[in-house]
Amino acid sequence: MDIQSYACFCRGDSKSGNLAAIVQNFVGDDSEKQAIAAKLNFPVTVFIEDAEIPILQFFYPTSESVLCLHGMLATGKYLMHLRNTDTLTVQIQSGQMLQMMRQGDRVQVLMPHAEILPVKIDLAMIAKMLDINVDQLDSSLPCVAASLGSPKLLVPIKAAVILNQLQPDFDFIKKWSIENQINGLYVYSADAPSGVDFIARGFNPKGGWNEDAATGVAAGTFISVLPKSGQKDFVIDQGDTMEEPSRIYVSLAEDGQVLVGGEIHEQRG
Repeated sequence: MDIQSYACFCRGDSKSGNLAAIVQNFVGDDSEKQAIAAKLNFPVTVFIEDAEIPILQFFYPTSESVLCLHGMLATGKYLMHLRNTDTLTVQIQSGQMLQMMRQGDRVQVLMPHAEILPVKIDLAMIAKMLDINVDQLDSSLPCVAASLGSPKLLVPIKAAVILNQLQPDFDFIKKWSIENQINGLYVYSADAPSGVDFIARGFNPKGGWNEDAATGVAAGTFISVLPKSGQKDFVIDQGDTMEEPSRIYVSLAEDGQVLVGGEIHEQRG
């Protein structure tokens, strides 16, 4: 069994980005894979079934996920280096095929347009989960449940200071997420510094990791459902409140698909 680790969506110093573990050449069932993911205790552990088109499985510390974008991008960089190529097609457990490409340390994945899900949006309940007032939510931006493969509740906040000071009720979020088959909340704001379009925080206690330093699938999802303005390229910063600054790049393609990516660095030592 070979284990590699990568920091994904890096921004700034060596402590930036969201960690992913990659496991290759492991023979075992899903319960054994889950036990390894729990022991490693990374935000995600990716298991590779090696083939011409590799098959990927994603495990959080306490549960399996159909898709984890930062884990996929880390695996893409690892496999593209091994295969001496700048493009790669992988398959996830749902059977979906996804294409990745790299340029230097930046790796991107092409995703379909997000699907808006029929989940009831109760603003009072959302505010209660985040321990804020309803009027602190930003009604000018989408507040919806949507998915690019991993369903998220997208929650817009008016001000950066509110976003940065959030003290969520993680037990409540976990309970609501299980009941609604949603993989956590992605809370974002357009009150961002110069050169950045949005700032965000991702909360998914259902997966065993209360907060993510970077949540690529959620970033791609909310950019996908934004009202069209003519803007094609977006920069999202995340992880500052965790002292793990991360930066996600999302681009809208002409056919409605989205490119999601960032800087991926191997962790040594």
